[in-house]
Amino acid sequence: MLVQTVPDTASLIIPGAPLITFTDYERAIAALPGLTYYIDPASPGADRKSGAVYIPRDGDPLAGTTVSANMNGQPAWDMNNTLRQFRLPNYSAKNSFTWLFAVYPTVIGGLTTLEEGALNGFNKFWWHSATTMRFHTSNTSGVFAQSEPGTVLAVNTRGIVGVSFDYATMKSSILFTDLTWSPEYTHTGAFDVEADPDARLVVGFGGGTNAMQGLMGDALYFDRALHLAPNAAVFAAARDAMATKYAIV
Repeated sequence: MLVQTVPDTASLIIPGAPLITFTDYERAIAALPGLTYYIDPASPGADRKSGAVYIPRDGDPLAGTTVSANMNGQPAWDMNNTLRQFRLPNYSAKNSFTWLFAVYPTVIGGLTTLEEGALNGFNKFWWHSATTMRFHTSNTSGVFAQSEPGTVLAVNTRGIVGVSFDYATMKSSILFTDLTWSPEYTHTGAFDVEADPDARLVVGFGGGTNAMQGLMGDALYFDRALHLAPNAAVFAAARDAMATKYAIV
C-alpha cells in the first residue's frame, strides 16, 4: 500500500525494521488529493494506494509485467491479449472520476470500463478508431466521441491518455495528446454506480474482446473530475509526475 510520507524526508527508520525508501515520484503521487487507486506494474497483485487485491482475468499478474525501452525503461503491464484485465473490488467505482494511464498501444481498443454484475461496458473509455477516442456513460447513449486533431495517441507511441467525468453536471472531457483537456461534452445521463453493490472497475475491456493491446505503465484513478478548474492543480501535479517518469513531452 502506498502511504503518505513526512515532507522533506526520504525514508522512515525504525530500529530492526527494513529500510523503506520512497522516490520523489512516489511521494508526489501519494500526496495527490482524491487518488483512490494506483495500479503499479512494479507492485503487481494489490493496489498501491488502497491495498485492494485486484485479479487479472488470465491468472498471475507477474506473468504480465515487463521492463521496456518503449516505456522509458520502467516496468509495465504487457497487455498482450484481450484477456489481460484487472478487476477491482465491488464498490470501487465512483460517480465522478478521472482515469490517467501511461501507455504504449500497439492495437487500439477498450482501455477501461465499469462492470456491473453480468453486464459490462458502462462508463467505457476506449479507442474507437485510429482517429477517435470515446467515452460512454452507457452502451447505448451518452457517447462522447473526441476526434479533433491531436486527440488520439497513435499506435506504437508512448503517451498519457485519460478521461474525466463530473456526475453532478454529466460533463466529461478526454485528454488530448498534448496533455490538455478537450472541450466538455454533456451526457444525457449516467448510472449511480456508488449505489450499486455489483459495480466494479475493470482495466482492460470488460467483455474480454476488443481490448487495447500493448504496454501499460501506472494507472491512476481519482474520485473527482480533474478537468474542472478547482482540480486543475491536482491534475497538473499528476500529469507532470507521470510525464517525467515516462519521458513524455
